[in-house]
Amino acid sequence: MAENVARDLVLPGATLHADGSFSRQAIRHPVSARSDSSSSIVSRDVTIDDGLGLWARIFLPKRLKGECVDPNALKSPVLMYFHGGGFVAMSASFFGFHDFCEEISRWLGVLVVSVEYRLAPENRLPVAYEDGFAALKWLGQDQGGLSDPWLAAHADLSSVFLVGDSSGANLAQHLSVRAAAPASWGDLGPVRIVGRVLIQPTFASVARKPSGMLRDDPSKVSPSTLMMDRFWELALPIGASRDHPFCNIAVARGDLAGILLPRTLVVVGGLDVLRDHGVEYSGILRECGKNVKLVEFESCDHAFYLNGSTESTSKLMDSSFLHD
Repeated sequence: MAENVARDLVLPGATLHADGSFSRQAIRHPVSARSDSSSSIVSRDVTIDDGLGLWARIFLPKRLKGECVDPNALKSPVLMYFHGGGFVAMSASFFGFHDFCEEISRWLGVLVVSVEYRLAPENRLPVAYEDGFAALKWLGQDQGGLSDPWLAAHADLSSVFLVGDSSGANLAQHLSVRAAAPASWGDLGPVRIVGRVLIQPTFASVARKPSGMLRDDPSKVSPSTLMMDRFWELALPIGASRDHPFCNIAVARGDLAGILLPRTLVVVGGLDVLRDHGVEYSGILRECGKNVKLVEFESCDHAFYLNGSTESTSKLMDSSFLHD
């Protein structure tokens, strides 16, 4: 096996330098919301918390904007989406995530809310989790979500799904645990989380799993184990190891057993270094008595769904899951 050679790793909006340092750049060629889109989906950006820089991009099928005698016929489940990027990179305005959310909205015919949360290392975990909860509170508050005309007219807040990919799936997991705590119920108003879709979730541990050795060349576009290690070094609280509960889901097993979690769809890729941790996570949910479905795409690498194709989206988003 070839020896790894340290080199800069350039990501959309960030660079992990070979010497271990980190720098951030603006996302190149970000995609703007498309309120006048010629497609079947329109989108707009809304502020969640201006002071913290939190915002969201809402995607709405045009068919929901049509007039209807029965306003309830225009209500849609809400998919709250959290993007990946190792907690240190990417944005809701990155074209891959924008196009993916647009395709989800088109494929399922539902309203999608893609959240822009703060990134590490400037804002280490649990800041991203706190931002996710702030977004969930905003969704259910009159001064936040319901004051937005699209959400007020079309959002069925009794049917909210948390969707995340990679580190965004990790965020959705920890967010749903907090939302399930009785102490949080009063903060969420009419919001009811009824399902989760966790796509190639980012978990890790100090001990390596077999899939973590699938790729050890950091020059590859897809994440290597070394790349993921560096992400965690930047995202976790200073001094924490990969066995921290934010990272190692097996350590947090006890937190899952005693809470009510909604039905969960876990997606893994057979060629992804994160595969075994995702399988372990679904097994832990099952052992804790949770309703979980594991779907594996054996020939798929990390982020295979970001190729902008309807075929990839249809592989991930089973419309029946929304109505079970």
